[in-house]
Amino acid sequence: LILSGKTALARPGAPLTEEDLRLSELGALAEGFDWDLVSGNRLIRVLHGDPNRLTYSHRRIGEWLAARWLAYKAKAPAVRDRLLSALIVNGIVPASLRGLFGWLAQYPGMSDKIISTDPMAVIEYGDADGLAPKDAKSLLDALDRLAQEDPYFAGWHELRAKGLVSETMREPTLEAVRDPNRNARLRLLLASQFKGEKLPELVIGQFRSMTLDTSLFYALREEASECLVGNVSVPAFVDLIEALRRQGSQDATRLASNLLLEAGVDHFADQFIVEVIMADCGHTICAITIEGEDRIACQ
Repeated sequence: LILSGKTALARPGAPLTEEDLRLSELGALAEGFDWDLVSGNRLIRVLHGDPNRLTYSHRRIGEWLAARWLAYKAKAPAVRDRLLSALIVNGIVPASLRGLFGWLAQYPGMSDKIISTDPMAVIEYGDADGLAPKDAKSLLDALDRLAQEDPYFAGWHELRAKGLVSETMREPTLEAVRDPNRNARLRLLLASQFKGEKLPELVIGQFRSMTLDTSLFYALREEASECLVGNVSVPAFVDLIEALRRQGSQDATRLASNLLLEAGVDHFADQFIVEVIMADCGHTICAITIEGEDRIACQ
């Protein structure tokens, strides 16, 4: 169904629509297809209440199963090359096939081509958490190239690619995050992968420095600060939030307020919480003149 672009598998003898694929058409793929066998599979569901039309229970599951079946059938290098040539059109993967394409990165012999062609398909649709170190390095390089070609290559939703922050990949990924010459969206995507990870002291220190670095753009400082959650003690958070509050800028006081919430307000004294929120609203104790008042959301 995914390869053909069809919506449903039609029961033999049932009225056929343009969105349907006949069961008999699957004979060229494998033998032994039977309606009762297919309809009894728990990965299959009835489409729109019509018992004569079946489809996959969820497209993501269908894509994963399709990729596994194709990888099993394409063990020979020549067959793999033919498969990839069929999936890639003028260097681009059709949108309807990107999910299936991304899952194929799990299989040796195809991962290099898959990752280099469409690294975002691997992240958005496949499994970029469990990549082998070699493939994770290929993914980082491919993302770097993509970011140079298309600065707006990724949206602003959360993306998971924990393979980029494994023990072997932590250093090169952090280096890319800290590199001011790298694409801003790439730096944010990579920085976000450190959130929720247990980090060594050296990395924690680097993220703390980034949080306090006024030369960085706000979104990157925010990502850096959130990477510290779960990695530093409450006293260390108090010191960091206080340092931000005393910077007095809109970005710094906003970061302080956000970090207070991310770390959990239950950990801090009431007076400290009030002082941080007041600073975010424009009432800072810092001797430096505050920037223009535009904190309407706080008011």
